[in-house]
Amino acid sequence: MSESSDAELLKDSWVLKGLKYTLVEIAEAMANILFSQFIHGITALLWATDPPAKKLVRRAGVAPRHPNHLS
Repeated sequence: MSESSDAELLKDSWVLKGLKYTLVEIAEAMANILFSQFIHGITALLWATDPPAKKLVRRAGVAPRHPNHLS
């Protein structure tokens, strides 16, 4: 009986480790997405509100140029 309970504990331990690993991976992915959206939002705000910042952001290659932009 002790062998089966040990096997159950080991199985539960691996299940919990796998679940913890999966949750950590999901949290990291969510953090990356949020950070990316934050940077995108700041860039869009600068690009839309301040003409000198527009030039700097365009030079950095972060914001896309308008297709009809000729300069």
